[in-house]
Amino acid sequence: MRVLTEKEIKEFEGLVAKAKVSIEAMQNYILYAASTPDENCIPDEETFRKGLTTLEQNALDAIKENLVDGEGNISVSKMVDKYVISRPVFTNVLQKMSLNNFAEVANQGVKGTYIKIFRKGE
Repeated sequence: MRVLTEKEIKEFEGLVAKAKVSIEAMQNYILYAASTPDENCIPDEETFRKGLTTLEQNALDAIKENLVDGEGNISVSKMVDKYVISRPVFTNVLQKMSLNNFAEVANQGVKGTYIKIFRKGE
């Protein structure tokens, strides 16, 4: 086995440093892409509704009715009382909205749940 010269070691270290920078750049891009909705990946409402049960579609209508221009805070507890739809149904719809990139959904504790519905073409 041959021993590397100082020059070869420095060249190798330079290559490793460049590779590390490239890997970090790719990781940052992946994190950015994952956190930024791609307009082409946002389903339209008709497509999204196909994956919902009838009760979940009713819950979606109730949620949309309580948003201004597709954005705002809702209280699931108040929605359950007002629309007589169970909490698990609302929870499932909110989860599906988020997982299917149909809307941004964020729990804000006592302030309720923040929702922003994404729309194609905006």
